[in-house]
Parts: sequence; C-alpha cells; structure tokens
Amino acid sequence: MPMINSFNTKKRKSQRHFSSLHGKYSDDFLTNSKIRTLKLSLKKKITEQQNTFVKSVSKPILATVGSLKITHLLTKAKKHFWMESY
Repeated sequence: MPMINSFNTKKRKSQRHFSSLHGKYSDDFLTNSKIRTLKLSLKKKITEQQNTFVKSVSKPILATVGSLKITHLLTKAKKHFWMESY
C-alpha cells in the first residue's frame, strides 16, 4: 500500500506543479494552431543547429584526449618521442 500512496502523491505534486507554472499552456498553444506548429519547427531547427556544433567540437577533443593518453604512456615507460625509435 505505501508504494501506491507515494505514486499518487508524486502524480498529484507533478500535476499541481504543471498547472501552477504552465496553466495557460493549453490555451496559448492549441494543438493544431499555427503558433504551436511554428514553435515546434523552430525548436527542431535549433536542435539541428546545436547538434552540428556539438559534432564538430567532439573530434578535436577526442584527438586531444588520445594524444594525452599516448604522452602519458610514453612518459610512464620513460621513452622519448622520436619517430626513428618506433
């Protein structure tokens, strides 16, 4: 029984939070309104733009991490980084 009561309590708290903070959401953004479709399309576009920035930044970070790992292994083995020795 306590599990059911806690679930109902959480459900009521989340409903109260949503209705108090976002009470006019359904009035402002009707399901098939032009404003809602415009807002959703803008959200989709900004998500796509943010994803392109994240993808381009991740490659140099991975290269730097790999370089640091190799440097750590060479330092740990007390070897110099000379191309002739490999």
